[in-house]
Order: sequence, then C-alpha cells, then structure tokens
Amino acid sequence: MNLRRPTTAAAAALLPMLLALLMPLAAQAQTYTQASDNGSPSGPPGGLSLSAIGTETGMSSSNPLLSVGPTKSIIGSTTTPEFIINDATPTSLLKLDNRIDVNSFNQTSYNSTDLHSAAGYTWKGQNWSIGSQQQADYDTTRTSEPSTYGLNVSDVRHTGLSASPQITYSPTAADQFALAGSISRSTYASTAFTDYATYSLSPSYTRRLDPLNAASLTLQAQRYETLDNVAEHIDTVGPMIGWTTTFSPRLSGNIAIGAQTSRSFVAGQAATSWAWQYVFSGGLTFKGIQDSAALTTNRVQFPYGNGTEALQTSIDLTDSHALNDRFSLDVDANYTTSSYQINTPGSVQNLIGGTGGATYHATKRIDLEASYQYRYETLTSNAGTARDNRVMLNFVYHPNIWTVSH
Repeated sequence: MNLRRPTTAAAAALLPMLLALLMPLAAQAQTYTQASDNGSPSGPPGGLSLSAIGTETGMSSSNPLLSVGPTKSIIGSTTTPEFIINDATPTSLLKLDNRIDVNSFNQTSYNSTDLHSAAGYTWKGQNWSIGSQQQADYDTTRTSEPSTYGLNVSDVRHTGLSASPQITYSPTAADQFALAGSISRSTYASTAFTDYATYSLSPSYTRRLDPLNAASLTLQAQRYETLDNVAEHIDTVGPMIGWTTTFSPRLSGNIAIGAQTSRSFVAGQAATSWAWQYVFSGGLTFKGIQDSAALTTNRVQFPYGNGTEALQTSIDLTDSHALNDRFSLDVDANYTTSSYQINTPGSVQNLIGGTGGATYHATKRIDLEASYQYRYETLTSNAGTARDNRVMLNFVYHPNIWTVSH
C-alpha cells in the first residue's frame, strides 16, 4: 500500500478559525457574566457567549471500519473537549465550534488525535442577507467513511474542507431570491482511497403563500471530480419544486421533487450519455411535550472515498422520548441505497443502521448516556457484506455559559 505523508492543510484551515475565535475577546468590553443555573445568561440578550462541553466516551466496536474481510474488534475511549463561541448583534450572528477527539484503543493503529472546526456567519439587512458556513475536519477513515469499499486497508488519515456561501434578496415580505453555492475537498494519506472535490451552485426562488405555506423553485448544478488515481468527473444539473408547510404548532413538513440529468467523464472522454433520474427530498418534524421526532428522506448525488459518486437514496427516523425530568430514551433508524452510472465493484450498495440508547440527566450539568448501534452493509457486484455491533457509554459535562457584554 502506497502511503503519503499526512497533509498539513487541516492545520492551515484551523488556524484562521482559532484566531477568529480569540480576536473577538480582545475587541469586546471585558464585562464577564456567569450564566445562571438554568443555563440562561443573566446578562443582557445577544453579545458574546462562550460555552464548553467535555465528553468522555467508552466504546466497543466489533468491526469499526465496516470491513468485509478479517476484522479486529476495538475497545477504548475518546476524550472530547469542545468550545463554542457565539457573537450576536441585532443584524448578525457569528458562531465558532471547535472540537478535539483524542482516541485511545487496544488496537493502537486506531489511536489518533482528530480536529473538527466549524465556523458560520450570517448578516441580515432590510432586503438582503448573506451567510457562509465553513467546516474543517482532520480525522481518519474510521469516522469519515461509511466503508472500506472492499479494500484491505487499515485506518487512514483524512482531511476534509468545505465552504457554503449564500446570498438572498427579498424584494417583498412574500418573495425571496437566493443563490447558494458550495465547495468541498477530501484528501487521504493513502492512494488506496481517492482524493476528490465537489462544486455546486443553486439559484432558487421562494414564494410565501400564507403564514403557514411556502412554495419554491430551485435549479441545482453540481460537479464531482477526482484529484488523483483515475481522472474522472461527473456533471449533474436539474430543477426541483418544493413545498414547506406547518400543519400545527407541533408538526411541520417539507417536500421537494424534481429531475436531474448527469454524465460521467473518464480521462476527459465521455464514459456515459446524459441520463435523467428523478430526485427528491422531504421531512416531517414533530415536537411534543415528551417526544421530539423527525423523519427525513432524500435522493441526491453523494461522493465516496473510492473514486465514485452515487445517486443515493436515504431515509432516517429519529425520536427522543422524555420519560421524566431525569431519563430520556433515543432511537435512530436509517437506510441508504446507492446507484452508479458506471459499474464500480466494491462500492457501497446498501447500508442499514439502528441505534437505541438512554440518557440520565444526573444534574443540570452532567449527563450519563448509554447506547447500542448495529450497522449492516452490502457492496456492489456481490463484493461482500459487513456488520458492526457497537456499544458506547458517555459522560458529558456542560459547564456554565459565560457572556461578554458589548
């Protein structure tokens, strides 16, 4: 297996975010106020707030990489400090979320220190608004990939970078024009995986019909391209119409349906003709006194780390049920299936997962969580199946929120 040196792109991407995290502190009037015990800041609304979360996770996994060949189970722990900063004004919101995962397992090849950094900014004027979301991940294929794609490889270092800017214009209270884009890049420290990038652009128009209903029209265009190994790219474009509604104060939903045409190119030459496929997305959200449930589904282009992009259909159902003030139960069930324009043996075909767990709110600042997860995966061309049984125990500490007055 040909290994490359771990990239330093993640450190370069995280440094500006860490600087941005510290700079507002020097620019503010230094008036600190500790939050009250109920978690609400006792200072004025808005302004700068700082919060931290500490998590210690014990885990046992029978097949952590979802490998189809011989597997080794792992037992170990992950220590996760997380720091969140929000800076709010009447017209803008800046959010920075930085997390470090220190992984230690009995199989030392899975030990790693991972970095995850997210930054978001929104500004809203009378008719215009702008926003952007950035994400940087410096982790491994154990957490970044849903499979080893039939490859006999160990845990590999992964770096992911993405940015999603958006601008909207609302000439009236009922009409909104938006232009959203995104760019993402994933690289790996081994040529067993394929580096890739995606680019997308989505202009849209939304019309609010009444306080409870809105309709939308969107044109989506996307390119997927490999950055090493076999030179390949896939172009996709198509329209979608959508509907968003509020059925009741507790139940809301959305749906969008459309069609897209896509074409694959290998080494600069067309490998397939333009082919039309239907696409959709939708969801239902319920928030009750004891239950919070969500059903989401979509059929979209999705990239994988083995040099393929699939038309992926997925459905996910989650529910959190509060038994009382101390105990809550959580379940998550999901199913994913993928189809490809080109025959790609060893690619993800079907992925089925389910998670069940319970949370004990020991105090206002401490949570104890226990969960079990099952994953089952099949690969294309009967390249094999993989199963994983995972047990996790979490200790979560939420310190008081601190605010800095302007």
